[in-house]
Amino acid sequence: MRFTVAQQSIKGSRSINQDRVAYAERNNAVLMVVADGLGGHEGGDLAAETLVETFIRSFEHIRHPCISDPAAYLVLTTVHAHTSIQERSQAKGLDAISPRTTCVVCLVQNGLAYWAHVGDSRLYLFRNQRRLLRTRDHSTREELIRDGLIREHGSDFDSSQLTRCVGGVRTPRMTLGAETRLQMGDTLLLCSDGIWRALKTRDLESHANAAQIEDGIESLLSHAQRAQPKDCDNLSAVLFRWEEPSTTGTPLYKLSVPELDQDKIWEARSNQTAETDADANGTQKPKANLGSKLADIESFVNKIDDII
Repeated sequence: MRFTVAQQSIKGSRSINQDRVAYAERNNAVLMVVADGLGGHEGGDLAAETLVETFIRSFEHIRHPCISDPAAYLVLTTVHAHTSIQERSQAKGLDAISPRTTCVVCLVQNGLAYWAHVGDSRLYLFRNQRRLLRTRDHSTREELIRDGLIREHGSDFDSSQLTRCVGGVRTPRMTLGAETRLQMGDTLLLCSDGIWRALKTRDLESHANAAQIEDGIESLLSHAQRAQPKDCDNLSAVLFRWEEPSTTGTPLYKLSVPELDQDKIWEARSNQTAETDADANGTQKPKANLGSKLADIESFVNKIDDII
C-alpha cells in the first residue's frame, strides 16, 4: 500500500490536553484513531488515553495478516476500551461516570476504508479536492441539523450535548461507515471537535488538499487555533492520503448506505447471506450471526485476538 499519513495534537488555550491521537501501520493496513476526553469531567484524559492505547495495542498484536471482519473489530475493540476505562477509573478511585471520551477510528486495509465513531469526533472524506462525506455526530445539535431545524454552518444554535460516549455506565453504541473503496488522491481527516467547530468546510478542504500532508496538518491546527484566540479547545487530527489506484479486490460487505448503527450493520449482513457451519456429524447448520454476538459482547472483550 502507498499512502502518506501525519498526526498532531495541541492543547490550545486549555490547561491540559485531554485529546489523544495515534496511528499504527502493518504491511497491508493502517489504523488511525482520535479520542477527545470529555472536558468538565474528571479523568477525560485517562479515558482518551485508554481508548487509543487499546486500539493500537490490539492492532499491533493481531496474529492474522488481514482483519476478516473490520466492523466487528471496531465495535468489539471499542467495548474493550470502555471496560478498560471503567477498570482504570475504579483503580484510581474516580467516580464511575466521570472518565469519558468520544472517538473516531478508521482502518484502511487493502485499499478499502472502514470507520466508526462515538460522539462528536469526526471523519471527513475528501475526493477531487471536495468534501465527499463526513460522519454524523451523536449530539443534540446534529439531531436538529438532521431534522432541518438549524443550519450546519450557522450560529443559531451554539450549544450542544453529546448523546453517546465511551466510558461511564452505559456500553457505547457506535455508528459505522460503509466500506469505501479508496481512489487515487482520496484524503481522510479524523479530528476532534475543536477543529471542525472552528473552521468551515472550505477551510478543511483547503488544508486537507495541501500538496504535503505534513504541511496540511500543521496549517490546519494553526488556522483552527487562530480562529478561536480567546478560548481554544484542544486540537487533534490525523490526515491520511491514498496514493494508489483503486483496489480491484473484492469488498467484504455489500452495504452502500453512508452510515449505520452497529445493530443495523449486523442485521443487514445477516439478511444478505445465509452462512452455515458444519457440526460434529458434518450436518450444515446456520452460523451464529454477529447480532447474537453483540448481545453477549461483554464475554468477548478480553478475547479480541481470538475472533479476528
